[in-house]
Amino acid sequence: MLRVFGSACYPYLRPVADHKLEPRSLQCVFIGYSAQHKGYRCLYSPTGKVHICRHVVFDEECFPFKTRYESLVPRYHNKLLNAWQQSTATPPPNQKEEVQVSRALPVPTAPTQTMPNVAENDQHMLENNGNSGSETEDVAVVQAENTHPMTTRAKSGIHKPNTRSLVASKFIPEVPMSIEAAMKHPGWNLAVMDEMGRIHMLNTWSLVPYEEDMNVLSNKWVYTVKLKPSGDLNKLKAWLVAKGFDQEEGLDYLETFSPVVRTATIRMILDVATAKD
Repeated sequence: MLRVFGSACYPYLRPVADHKLEPRSLQCVFIGYSAQHKGYRCLYSPTGKVHICRHVVFDEECFPFKTRYESLVPRYHNKLLNAWQQSTATPPPNQKEEVQVSRALPVPTAPTQTMPNVAENDQHMLENNGNSGSETEDVAVVQAENTHPMTTRAKSGIHKPNTRSLVASKFIPEVPMSIEAAMKHPGWNLAVMDEMGRIHMLNTWSLVPYEEDMNVLSNKWVYTVKLKPSGDLNKLKAWLVAKGFDQEEGLDYLETFSPVVRTATIRMILDVATAKD
């Protein structure tokens, strides 16, 4: 959900378009999150209109306002602040060089020999090894800089194991492969009985006499482990579902529909109802 402030974004604008020939999206600037809705606030600078949308594609390497307001960025005269500002500035593309050194690299025999694309510390180590005459010593591999915008544990300097996975693997029971195995475990047995009680309470099914032209669908049990945010076990969940993929279109059913309604559809219905009183 968190995005880079001021980056370029492309919200889905079809629900608010006047007609179908308007563009589906426009380049906007991400300016924050909505407090009343679940969505991103996207500023379209030519008109000054702010679109609130959930379906947004972000380009976090592009900042449309960067060149326009670059003159407003303060220039520090203090040496410390100036060094900090230069370190945070994005270097030009021609200065980004991938540093790759393979193992068992031959060490230079003279201290005056230099190696391109090697860090200062590694180069100093190689020169000292060259003075001692050891030409077969392994050299540490310098990994190429990872410029992907995704933040990982390794980029944040976190190298300890994830405690959530350790807790899950130690205290959470295995998912059963059959109903027989589930009935032998007290936790899964309780989940199965809860599902059966819910089915009888809601009258999900009704018994009908069997006929030869019926395509009877089989069923199966689906088991899921619910975890808390801390990684501890919350509950065991079981569902009894029908194998709908065994049906054939035109023979067992004629059409499909989705029971999920969109917000734009509700607004349109309310607008028509209001207009027709």
